[in-house]
Amino acid sequence: MTHKLLIQILFISAIICVSACDGNDDGQTNYSKNGVEFVIPKDWEILEDTNINGAHRTINLITSHGSLVGIDTLNLSGSYARIDINTLLKRHVASALPTEALKANANFDFGEQTRAGHKGMFVHVATSAPIASSFLIEAYQLPTDTGSTFVVYSTPDPEVDLLQNDFDCFLQSISIVGGDTAQSLKNHGNR
Repeated sequence: MTHKLLIQILFISAIICVSACDGNDDGQTNYSKNGVEFVIPKDWEILEDTNINGAHRTINLITSHGSLVGIDTLNLSGSYARIDINTLLKRHVASALPTEALKANANFDFGEQTRAGHKGMFVHVATSAPIASSFLIEAYQLPTDTGSTFVVYSTPDPEVDLLQNDFDCFLQSISIVGGDTAQSLKNHGNR
């Protein structure tokens, strides 16, 4: 494939993705609360939005397919200074495999991934016993002026392909307002 053809394909893909993520669609909901803004499909639900002493904010959502999405915004000081994308991903895998039997029978595939211009990490987990299951956890660390924002996506394998576009659009739409500056995270992904 020639370099010019590859560039044309990427450009067309970007136009399709941007038009598919247009926030004016009747099938989408805008969320804006305490400095965090994003767009989600109408059939996603916000389960909680919790702020812990102004240092840690967690927003948890569930998709129409039962997949979990979380946003954690941290002021990187004190105990939160040691949290990075690898630590966060390990915590989510440990939560998904709460027993030693599940951990002992799990197979892991992991690596780096780019989604909507943001570099991140993924872990694919497959267990055979005592419960057979297979799921994907993706994590993205998005820098802000006041700390860091982590976005985590956890979904069963059968639902991964169904949610790709929704999650891309969600990730592109996140905007964090810190202090006097509105920080659109989609601009950070290209750094």
